[in-house]
Amino acid sequence: MHYNYYKKAGLLVLEKEGKKSLYRFEASTNKAEPVTSLSNQSRLDVYPDDNLIIADQEILTLNLKPIHGCESYYDVKPISMTEGYILIKISTQQLCFLLFWSKKKVTQIINNSIDVRYNSQYVAVKTVDEHDVTLPTWQIYTASGSLLEFSADDQIHADDIRLKGHFLITDGLADHSLYWLPNRKPLIKKQQYIVASEKFALCSDISGLVQLYHRGKWKKFRGAQNFGLVAENLKIFFLQKNGKYYLYNDDGSPLLQALYPHGFDEVCYNDKDATLLLIKNGKVNFYV
Repeated sequence: MHYNYYKKAGLLVLEKEGKKSLYRFEASTNKAEPVTSLSNQSRLDVYPDDNLIIADQEILTLNLKPIHGCESYYDVKPISMTEGYILIKISTQQLCFLLFWSKKKVTQIINNSIDVRYNSQYVAVKTVDEHDVTLPTWQIYTASGSLLEFSADDQIHADDIRLKGHFLITDGLADHSLYWLPNRKPLIKKQQYIVASEKFALCSDISGLVQLYHRGKWKKFRGAQNFGLVAENLKIFFLQKNGKYYLYNDDGSPLLQALYPHGFDEVCYNDKDATLLLIKNGKVNFYV
């Protein structure tokens, strides 16, 4: 037998032989009162900070008020968003249902989505036009469940997308576009390759021109055979020219090039130690 005690909510979950039962627990009297409607559950997860209980057949608040049924679904996943909102993703074998939860009420319900992508600020929902199944469209919602309106010319049609901070990248076969979600506009289209962090993005077209977008401004780099992020959590990117790596800050200014004007043979990053490893002519240098 196993138990979980949720002191903040005054709830106790007892598990026996794979089945869970909920009790209201009064610490001052040490009295446990069973909640008969939530006995012998296969799933019984309590999220005190989110005001949620997820059971076999329904999703409830901590005071046992149902907010949605879920008896026919095989997976229910709460996801923390910014602004204190929770995205509840309810999945079937083929479709997803989404609840935007403010911890007090449901602010938006989205039915029958065929794919969902999200970060802490946005949720992208893929739908298919019933008149043209070859034209998938992505609808974008804020963390609170508000739909972002795009003009007819700027609708997001793509098989695949990525969300990075306020950036959205569409991915097709050698055809990528970069959107800035706060103004509901594409920044650039018809690119061969795009990489982005939460604060900046790098793009290249068929000519090989690399362009950096950072805080509303573009900067161009020529002659690079490759480019990318050194690490997701660093405000640093690299350009590879003639087999050598050159480092840049997120605003496009050179990094360490006064000391190493001819670049590096290898550039690596260790997340655990937060350390750059740079190799030049067989000599290793570490930078924190």
